[in-house]
Amino acid sequence: MKKNIPGLFSFQQLWGCPALIFLTALFLCGAIAGGAAGHLAADSNPQLITQLSVALGAQVEPDAIDGLYAALGALGWQAAALLAGWARPASLFLSLAAMARGFALSFSVSALSGTLGIDGIWQSFAASGAAAVITVPCLLLTAAACFTAAQQAPHGHKNGYFYALGRYRGVLLLCTLGAMWAAALQVPVGWAVGHWLLGKG
Repeated sequence: MKKNIPGLFSFQQLWGCPALIFLTALFLCGAIAGGAAGHLAADSNPQLITQLSVALGAQVEPDAIDGLYAALGALGWQAAALLAGWARPASLFLSLAAMARGFALSFSVSALSGTLGIDGIWQSFAASGAAAVITVPCLLLTAAACFTAAQQAPHGHKNGYFYALGRYRGVLLLCTLGAMWAAALQVPVGWAVGHWLLGKG
């Protein structure tokens, strides 16, 4: 008979659950809106986008502090999901968090690619695209755990949300550490790609 370690195998409970599908759909809605807004920004003020691109490409070689800041940024998104699940109504705030993440990522890609073409796509990849392959699923899984915990929280319990969230502690821990690791690793990778683009130009 298989024994389930509490919180460690909660991925099976969350993967494909309605909350994850719902939040993923909202993330995509935010990405579509961000793409449209990025194209408008590229058309209306391409000089500003170009200046930002040059500033990103001219960054000096990153150090450990830059990696720490990037990891803290990923931790901030994870913490935002936890707080959104604690707020009421949790479904509204978690939906806004998922849409905001999709909007932010898509806006940068759309604005840079609309102004610089293929080089803009590479620069978006250097800035956050590579890490997003890991940080976005981590955020959506965390948000789905928070969404489910908010629905399952026992009524009348002072810390009911955090009590219900405890059953997903394995997911929260692994997603948070994974997102922070990916964001920190993105810093040297992004700098190398940006340096290559600068030399190519």
